[in-house]
Amino acid sequence: MSDDEQQAPPTQEEVKSEDALSTINIKVVSSTGEEVFFKIKRSTKLSKLQGAYASKVGKDVSSIRFLYDGSRIADDDTPQSLDMEDNDTIDVMVERRRCIVPSPVIPASPTRFVSLPYSIMYNPPSLPGHLDSNQTYSFSA
Repeated sequence: MSDDEQQAPPTQEEVKSEDALSTINIKVVSSTGEEVFFKIKRSTKLSKLQGAYASKVGKDVSSIRFLYDGSRIADDDTPQSLDMEDNDTIDVMVERRRCIVPSPVIPASPTRFVSLPYSIMYNPPSLPGHLDSNQTYSFSA
């Protein structure tokens, strides 16, 4: 082999610059403005970041929506596949489910009953009609 075909080993500066290119800093911002910073490899699936964020804020990952440039992030997306740059922002929306729950019927007299209007229940359990006594549910009229 000639000298032209041989490659010199990478210098320490080149190794550092390759490491800098292989990792990315990502800012995750909630709808309330709270910011959490992550440093991950460009090839790491963003589902790993999503799980870490969910455990940090104490939410179930299935109740959180992660958006990048207005589009929802899939579990198999990576910073590289989304062409993310260093210090890019991921927006987080906590899903708020609602269902209409009939209010109790109150007897107005022994022969007449009064039904209160329906209430909206926020973040209901997964099985409507089956309330878990260990959870707190919020109702509004």
